[in-house]
Amino acid sequence: MSSTDMAGATRGRDERGATMVLFALCLVMLMSVIALAIDTGSAFSSHRQTRNAADAASLAGADLVKQYINGTAVTPANVATEVLNKTGASQNATNRAPSCYFVSQDYPNPAKAGYHLVLDSSGNLQTLASAYDFCTNPGSFTTIPSTADGVLVVAAHKSNTVFAQAAGGPKSLSLSGIAAALVESVNPGSGTSAIMMCAVGNNDANANGDGMTNPLLIHQTPSDPSTPYVLDPTRAWPVNTNPFTVRDPSAPGCGLGSSFKGWVAGAKGARKGGACGPTGYTNCSTFSFGPTSQWQSENGDLGASTDTMIQETSTNGPSCSLTQPASTPPTQAQINALCQQQIPLCYAYSGGGALSCIGYAVIAIYSAPSSTYSGYLLSSSLVVPPGSYGGQPAKGASSTVALVQ
Repeated sequence: MSSTDMAGATRGRDERGATMVLFALCLVMLMSVIALAIDTGSAFSSHRQTRNAADAASLAGADLVKQYINGTAVTPANVATEVLNKTGASQNATNRAPSCYFVSQDYPNPAKAGYHLVLDSSGNLQTLASAYDFCTNPGSFTTIPSTADGVLVVAAHKSNTVFAQAAGGPKSLSLSGIAAALVESVNPGSGTSAIMMCAVGNNDANANGDGMTNPLLIHQTPSDPSTPYVLDPTRAWPVNTNPFTVRDPSAPGCGLGSSFKGWVAGAKGARKGGACGPTGYTNCSTFSFGPTSQWQSENGDLGASTDTMIQETSTNGPSCSLTQPASTPPTQAQINALCQQQIPLCYAYSGGGALSCIGYAVIAIYSAPSSTYSGYLLSSSLVVPPGSYGGQPAKGASSTVALVQ
């Protein structure tokens, strides 16, 4: 073989060797990127789970605080146990013990430094510190502070790595999630609707066996009756084009008597020019909006005067229409022409014939045969009357539990 041939063979072997080295390096880099992506994706998924756990734990803890405010015997240890259960710390060793703190309505106040305000055992506001962590230090609180109306939870989770560990990197990543939930009062006020509705489902304890087949009020967390009620947006127009019963003898009543849902006093004889219409409803006797609202018995005419009262108390009255739409489903124009009532959605409150009406929903109503009324839900969320919510609720008062962080 000539020297030229030998040199060419050597170059070929060198090039093949260099290519193999480059391929190996690229393969290592590619595998490293894939490994990093897998470990990072796992960490992000674990972080979301940790945040969700913190949300669930703070809501559950705040609900126990709500029960304590209402007179139930609840201890800090009870709250700590619930937080541990919701974060999974008591079932999974990789879910590290959470920190939990009692907070007050001042917690989300932006005027306060960094929102880091928690309560000590005497109910005084303090800067966030481990000394006030009643999950880690169960003996630091003998009772729930009287000023407490919420719980702050810091959930912790250890996410083990696979590829990073094999490459000499960290064996695990420490993740955390923070959430706070408060008990908010819903204070009584005067309602201006003609009708109140029992709006919880048949299987809801507050229906007393007499609720809606497809409820308007559902729990914020499905299948968890400890969470506050919210309005089911899937029932709202135009997502749902089916009408539902607003008033007839078979309408749900939460087991509290009259099937006519809270007619405003003074409706009877409204068309005759009495104090309550037909020129307006400002002189009508309104019902109490709040936790001790009594289920009103029927006291309105079920005829022309009833129609007048609905028209007078409608947000688009008094010339709105109560004629059943000709189209099925109705057109948007037909919906817009119907009388639109702000109707309080209620549930039974501690039995005894009382209601808790937690907010209004706007419903487009039409008159059906035999003095019955049907409607389409126009709201996608509850409307709470201005000035009727916020602050620590009094014992037995209407309240809800909501996340603030």
